[in-house]
Amino acid sequence: MRYRHRVRFEVRQPQPDDGSGNVIPEAWTAVVTVWAGWRPKFGREQIVAGALESTAQGVLTVLAFSTTMAIRPDHRVVFVAGPYRGRTFGVHSVTPTIDGREIEFLLVEGDS
Repeated sequence: MRYRHRVRFEVRQPQPDDGSGNVIPEAWTAVVTVWAGWRPKFGREQIVAGALESTAQGVLTVLAFSTTMAIRPDHRVVFVAGPYRGRTFGVHSVTPTIDGREIEFLLVEGDS
């Protein structure tokens, strides 16, 4: 696998209210930024509210180390370099490879 894409994993941080009972929107906090391999899957479409909507998805592969092994499906991925720069994907599944050297993440765009 060639690691050509720079990605940032983020986790949602709940925010306290502002002291007046107003809830502050949750914020995303960076966990780690790494180089990754990306294999997009094409052809997934769904009907949302009567309109056809295309959903980007694919498999992201990173080297396994302590920080990346802690990533869970409640995290999201933001591409910070490469052709997908600025796009955000939700993590749907986390699967270590058989040899344990890499971790594969099934991602769906905008689903975080």
